Amino acid sequence: DGTDSGQSATADVVVSNTPPVFTSLSFDPVNVFTETSVSCLPNGWYDADGDTEGYLYEWTVDGNVVGSSDVLDSNLFLKGQTLVCTVTAFDGQNNGTMNSVTGTVLNTPPVASSSTLSPSTAYAVTDLTCTAGTSTDADGDSIVDLYSWTINGGVVSGASGQLLPGGFFVGGDAIQCHVTPNDGTEDGVVGSSNTVTITNSAPVISQVDIVTQRGDQTIYTDDVLSVDVVATDADGDAITYTYQWLSSANVLLSTNSTFDGQYFDRGDELFVTATPSDGNGLNGTGSSVSSSTVLVVNSPPSAPTVSISPGSPTEEDDLTCSVDVLSSDADGDFVLYTYEWSDSSGIQQTTIEVSDISDVYLASGTTEGTWTCSAVAIDGTASSSAGVDSVTVENGCSSVEFAGDASSYGIVSLSNSFPSSMVSVEFWMKSSANPGRSIFDFHSGSFGS
Repeated sequence: DGTDSGQSATADVVVSNTPPVFTSLSFDPVNVFTETSVSCLPNGWYDADGDTEGYLYEWTVDGNVVGSSDVLDSNLFLKGQTLVCTVTAFDGQNNGTMNSVTGTVLNTPPVASSSTLSPSTAYAVTDLTCTAGTSTDADGDSIVDLYSWTINGGVVSGASGQLLPGGFFVGGDAIQCHVTPNDGTEDGVVGSSNTVTITNSAPVISQVDIVTQRGDQTIYTDDVLSVDVVATDADGDAITYTYQWLSSANVLLSTNSTFDGQYFDRGDELFVTATPSDGNGLNGTGSSVSSSTVLVVNSPPSAPTVSISPGSPTEEDDLTCSVDVLSSDADGDFVLYTYEWSDSSGIQQTTIEVSDISDVYLASGTTEGTWTCSAVAIDGTASSSAGVDSVTVENGCSSVEFAGDASSYGIVSLSNSFPSSMVSVEFWMKSSANPGRSIFDFHSGSFGS
């Protein structure tokens, strides 16, 4: 008490445990799917006593307690369910801070395995089939496979089925199909097929015809023949052709694109074989196709050119029809002529198949009007077209008779009867009294003067 010490006294004090704390809680992974186990991760542990970090866990799925460890196994939850992880800090003596984290199990996209494209060898006209591999969905959802196609890496517009018909592609194109699985919520991982490269299609001939320069199929010895080919190429390539002209005995006559009479005669039978090519190597040459066999028929003679003389005849003149330009015959046949004389009333005279190159119609048969000569050349088999000429026969003073003496000449008759008022007379006269005179006097007058 300032002088002496008194009796001492003691007391025991127990320092109590301080509960631990932590600051945050999260899922790992953050996004939870049905095939992924999820961990609950507390962060920010603090214990004033320095006690060892520890936690108590509780998991609920849609409100039902399903676990008490830091990890919840994936077989304990399904897509769409709500997960809650509640964590309490525990230092071995006391519970501390409690925090919770909540999450929803997300949809797992479906997965497609590789698809198969067939057939592996295809042409422009081949239909391609895409066979999807097995698609899986971790959530057990129903899967619909969606198809798409690419040609040379570009998406094919309008092609969304399992089949890609021929016509979308040509030789040389690289084709793939792609299968996208969909579970009704979202598309999954795409499964792509093998690549099929389209093989070139050789051109195909559907018809081969032999045609003449006239465009028909009647063959004469003087014709120039060519080939009319109908062909298609599935790849749209330009087509060229090689030719073989052959006799009916299969003897090769020519390989030219055209064929003329130096190679054939009347009575020969011919055909041509055409082979198409698009220029794309060995598989660019198509199958050869032959035309029908054609017969080289007789060539008719050419038409003669004719003229009638005299050019201005009267009824007193014989008419002569002359062949001015002879007919020719491509087969070398001997040619005869048939002449036909006609007027406005019809055929008056026919001279059949003679070698003469002129024909006469006598004046005794002529009448006033238009007269026509038609001449046709005949080679014994065929006739030419007609050579034709016409003249007009006049009814006039075709001839006069003179009777008289040295002093006068009187017209005593006319070949035709005309009223005197329709007749005039014109003539030239040279006086016999002056035989050396070179000038003729022109006189004219009316009938009877």
